[in-house]
Amino acid sequence: MTDVSLNGHMRNAGQTSADVVVLSFIAAAAVYFYFSSTGLMLLGLGSGAVTFFAPGAISLASVPLFALCLIAAAANRHAFVILLPFVMLAFPSAINDLAPSMFIGPASEGGAAPFPLLTHIDIYLLLGLYTFGGRGLTGYRSSGIIVGLAALLLLQSAVSLLSSINLADAALLATGNYHARFLVLCYLLVRSVPEAFDLRRLSIGLVLALSFLFIEAFVFSGIEGHLRLTSGTLGNNAFAQIVSAAAIYLIFAPSSVLTPQVQKIRIPMVALCILVIVWTGTRVAMANVFIVSLILAVASGRLRRILPTIVLLLAAILGVWSAGQVERFSAGATAAAAISQGDVDETLATTSSLFTRLTLYKASAAMLREHPVAGVGAGRWNQRKSAYGVPFHTLLDPHNGYLAFLSQYGWFAGAALVLVLLLWPAYRCLKFLFSGEVNPTLYAGILPLAMLIPELTNASSFKPGVAAFLMYVAVLVLGAPSVVYRKVPADWLPGK
Repeated sequence: MTDVSLNGHMRNAGQTSADVVVLSFIAAAAVYFYFSSTGLMLLGLGSGAVTFFAPGAISLASVPLFALCLIAAAANRHAFVILLPFVMLAFPSAINDLAPSMFIGPASEGGAAPFPLLTHIDIYLLLGLYTFGGRGLTGYRSSGIIVGLAALLLLQSAVSLLSSINLADAALLATGNYHARFLVLCYLLVRSVPEAFDLRRLSIGLVLALSFLFIEAFVFSGIEGHLRLTSGTLGNNAFAQIVSAAAIYLIFAPSSVLTPQVQKIRIPMVALCILVIVWTGTRVAMANVFIVSLILAVASGRLRRILPTIVLLLAAILGVWSAGQVERFSAGATAAAAISQGDVDETLATTSSLFTRLTLYKASAAMLREHPVAGVGAGRWNQRKSAYGVPFHTLLDPHNGYLAFLSQYGWFAGAALVLVLLLWPAYRCLKFLFSGEVNPTLYAGILPLAMLIPELTNASSFKPGVAAFLMYVAVLVLGAPSVVYRKVPADWLPGK
């Protein structure tokens, strides 16, 4: 006997027992990750590393807004799904100043700031699971992948804990296990809320998040005096890269996965995204729009269609403009020559950006060589960086998402995270586009596909909000049924 869930999955009654085993394991993993965070926080208390309740004007002002989000989400599961991208990507991270936090490096270093042990995203996801969980399960295509990754993360967490230098070092793991927490919660939510597979709601939430981020970034940059447009929540590079991914998604998502309201503002929103990317001054994000748009236009077989062509031309112009920043690129060449000759002073004088990245990449590779099985431990990279030759006394990340995963999680869990979070969803999306067939949920794979190139020069996937959003999208795409709903209509084109 079979039944069809709301998202179109066919499920056999004989699969019920397997579902029980899978869900029990994932639920147990969730309990472990949250209880271990609590236990590690208590260890941090003993070392004096944990801070409590450091409110500021923005964090206090964010409380009523967050309360409204929680009330709306609890009242209606459609509202819950729509608000997911907003809460993950755009909600002011300052609200986490009210949560128990730890410094993830020396408190005296430049830019030092406490990192929350529990974020507002955790609270939102837990609320959704509590409110909507247990009301029937949707089918899921790739539960084995999720279970395998959760098991690897459990093992990696245990190895990292056993390798701790002291109590404070062990407590740092509580700040870095958010990838694992978001994985298990997003999986449980997607199994409990069939509406999560409806990309029309995802699109509404994405536009809402972008709109809020644009306003927030303009205000923040004006107040702080930044010449490059910068988000107070996502920073500069991660902000630009998420905007570039969202722009590409809005260009190529067909009308079937967009609401009429989103379709009406699609072109103005894409144009605004392009302007924002230019204003951020992030060259990789500019080039990313062109490269990924070209790939998707070819994959969909609609390269000559009007809208993609216009956007591709605009992106090409921006790419040429970016490449025309001769002084920055010539500085990179000079820096490379200086590094090869061991002239650090000349390198620093020429360009801090390239030298910093090369130094961070070298340190990350050294961490992986020394700790190949489980890495240095999630959340410990910044604390350990000086021991691996990083001379900068400021808060930093590896500036490469792939090296960030491998250096902190090791070859096994790190590679599995990269595969599940980015590579596999992107592959499933491209596979269906090239086949000329449509599975609506797989269009969400455009988002991780659009993050593959930016992750080479930045570790945006280690921003908790970006990590949560990519994990949510990955869980959707991996769980999408293999059934093909329909062939591509003859008049279909990206953006129509």
